[in-house]
Amino acid sequence: MLERPTLTPEEAKQRHADIDTLDQRFIEVSKPIVKTIVTELGVPLEKKTIKPVNVGGIAGGEKYVMKQLFFKFAKDDVNIRLYGSDDWAQKAALHEVC
Repeated sequence: MLERPTLTPEEAKQRHADIDTLDQRFIEVSKPIVKTIVTELGVPLEKKTIKPVNVGGIAGGEKYVMKQLFFKFAKDDVNIRLYGSDDWAQKAALHEVC
């Protein structure tokens, strides 16, 4: 989609509309998943409806995969303290997506 040529104003307009549609679809799919993950933060693992997955590594907090989307709930591990705080873990995660 992003690599599609936009040689005319009509092509640019169509590409923009397609990107906007994709963006809206991403929000529709991801928003309820994120709400569930956040709502269940204090819930024991065995009772969570969306369980974290082990994709390797120790940094960055819990990872989740749902509907072919990868979610990372950035927090510092209390045993390792790799980042020094949850705030620093979140800043590091932000740089991964930018």
